Amino acid sequence: MGGASVRFGRDKRSQDIGGMPMYMRVLDTLAAVSPHVNVSLANQEDLILELDTTERSIAVIHDRRLVGPLGGIEAVLSARKSDQLVLAVDLPALKTRTLLQLSEHALRSDADVFVARARESGRIQPLCGVWSARLLSDITDYLDAGRRSVHGLLDSLSIAFMDVPESELININRPRDLDLLT
Repeated sequence: MGGASVRFGRDKRSQDIGGMPMYMRVLDTLAAVSPHVNVSLANQEDLILELDTTERSIAVIHDRRLVGPLGGIEAVLSARKSDQLVLAVDLPALKTRTLLQLSEHALRSDADVFVARARESGRIQPLCGVWSARLLSDITDYLDAGRRSVHGLLDSLSIAFMDVPESELININRPRDLDLLT
């Protein structure tokens, strides 16, 4: 669900975007794709009281490693034992139809990870993709070896891509990034 927001200067998950907190935009997008949403949090008390679970099936999964996105992915894969659509909280511009298409394409792929790639720049966004459950031991071994880089892990995996508009892959890391949202 998010890291320490060091570059943002405050908790970016709660940043208002279009009248709602960023994390709610992402949850709404995911809930439109799947009736069951898993939220990986470093601190279980973090945001739990703010998550409306009455209209959604939201499971909060505790990330015990606290080593960044791979720790969260590992926690969810371990808890669910199934392929998972991953979407970082700081990617609030993704459209539901894009995630639906990504999920459908991933079903027909035998890649370890099926991720979004910006159509214009070719930049991949591994935190918008479907991660295979069979990767759990690879991720665990990678993290146990003291490595944390998502892109470093991807170098050893089979990856497939779906091109999406660059405008949907805007990553909010700093307050000025908010200006990129239209």
